[in-house]
Amino acid sequence: MFRGDAESRYTRMISQGGRMKKRGTILVGMDEISSHAGRNKETIRQAIASRGFPAVKVRGRWESNTLLIEDWQRKQIVAGCGS
Repeated sequence: MFRGDAESRYTRMISQGGRMKKRGTILVGMDEISSHAGRNKETIRQAIASRGFPAVKVRGRWESNTLLIEDWQRKQIVAGCGS
């Protein structure tokens, strides 16, 4: 599969029991990831290194998924509520 800018914004769907389930949008590049997360690039890099932010470098480019980021952010909020 090619990962051009236009193709990086596609939404994957899978069929489960006759229904379509949304799997999130693939984000390619630190610009897309930081924009979706609402944080600057350096903050995202620090979160990847120290707090388990869901992104991985593939062939020199950062990749992530919108649903994984949103789930991670929810968990960070819940964890912060207990402090």
